[in-house]
Amino acid sequence: LIANNVFFRFVENFTADPFYFSNSNKNATVINNIFFGSSEAVTQGDCQNCTFLFNRYYHHDGTDYVGDNPLFIAPDTLATNNVHTYSEDHDINLQAGSPAIGAGQNGFDQGATGGATPFEYGGFAPIPRITSFTSTETTVEAGGTLQVIIQAVSKQ
Repeated sequence: LIANNVFFRFVENFTADPFYFSNSNKNATVINNIFFGSSEAVTQGDCQNCTFLFNRYYHHDGTDYVGDNPLFIAPDTLATNNVHTYSEDHDINLQAGSPAIGAGQNGFDQGATGGATPFEYGGFAPIPRITSFTSTETTVEAGGTLQVIIQAVSKQ
């Protein structure tokens, strides 16, 4: 399952598509993603027994831009001829009026900020984050017991 992601093409005028699911990819469900700089046909490639649903594609076909621009909050750094300046610090929340709002499966937004457990800036992932993993044992005999101490924090 590849769900609720944002994939970027980082070169000016992105006429080639880097997001190519090849025949080595099998049985994937690719849903609610935004492929910024990639076309639907090329992205799907030769993926065997794969399902692509509710994805958004915006790319340059060598002549013009094709597809719906998903409109991110930081449009200056994500302008079609400025994608190569993107950094992880930029905001990929959707702007008001974005065609990706409510366009995903079950009315969720497409992209990383959509879905049942959307990405939150400055927040924790919905799974626990391990902060410490220690063991007082340096060796354990076969069939023995290894005791470890795991500390984690969660989204709650």
